[in-house]
Amino acid sequence: MSSFKETHKIKTRKDRNNIKHINNYPLLEKLGEGANSKVFLSKRNKTFYAIKIINTDNLSRQKEFIKGPNGGTIIKTALDSIYREINILKTLNHENIIKIFEVIYDEDNGKIYIVMENCSKGSLMSWDTKENKFIIKWVEGSINEEILRHIFRQIVYGVHYLHMQLIVHYDLKPQNILLTEDLSVKISDFDRAFNLVTSDFLPKNPGTYQFFPPENISNISHNSSYRCKAVDMWCLGLILYSFIYNVLPFNGQNIAELFKSIEEFEYDINRLSFPDNPIISEGLRDLIRKLLDKNPNNRITIHGALIDPWLNCT
Repeated sequence: MSSFKETHKIKTRKDRNNIKHINNYPLLEKLGEGANSKVFLSKRNKTFYAIKIINTDNLSRQKEFIKGPNGGTIIKTALDSIYREINILKTLNHENIIKIFEVIYDEDNGKIYIVMENCSKGSLMSWDTKENKFIIKWVEGSINEEILRHIFRQIVYGVHYLHMQLIVHYDLKPQNILLTEDLSVKISDFDRAFNLVTSDFLPKNPGTYQFFPPENISNISHNSSYRCKAVDMWCLGLILYSFIYNVLPFNGQNIAELFKSIEEFEYDINRLSFPDNPIISEGLRDLIRKLLDKNPNNRITIHGALIDPWLNCT
């Protein structure tokens, strides 16, 4: 399959092994589950796919009130975010962006099936609520800077492509970075993403509290399009930091404490502290400092990250 298509006819059946099929896709194994979706492994014509099954009825009842560009209020539902995600992803073509091949609409049963690339290694990291830290499941032992650079460089390539298309992801985090068997990066989960030109609104905040940048908490006024891109860069800094240390550089027992920690944390060159273990190069520290600049107007852009010396070290 090389092109995207949308299908509004659905046929379900079970084969002799009691495996459910959606059109020509067998649902072989459940890979994950969220509040309103499930992801299954499928195989068709010797190719593996991941199929995300979305419950549209629940999402259509979840409303968000957003300020529009002319000052009025726009009512959006969580289902609108899914449609926006589909509309964005079907236009993208980059090796580090998750590719969707087909969307199957089942209006009668309130479901949408999104057929996409299968990323067998799963997410870059998962959050362990008991240990209160990120964990890496796809490799044993520590990650050296060579592997770190190989993976983070691909993330930067993907975000650069998005920003060149005037698309802001707005929810970059380790759980939304997927890896294939050969450690190719695929940026996924575009339900908070939007096009800076064609979108009828700018979301007030990104998708995950722990990844809010200071400017989104303090409501400092900055140029909107630049600010939104700068949010992605902040998130890249947190991904890089947490990839090394398995924790974020700030925390809190509740949202208020978390936001206070983010606002009060100092990111200038003299105050950003790095744990003693593991020991990392000064070039890597410098890139993290530039990504986690508290002022979005001074924060490194995606173009700056592309030419960063550490990222291009061989």
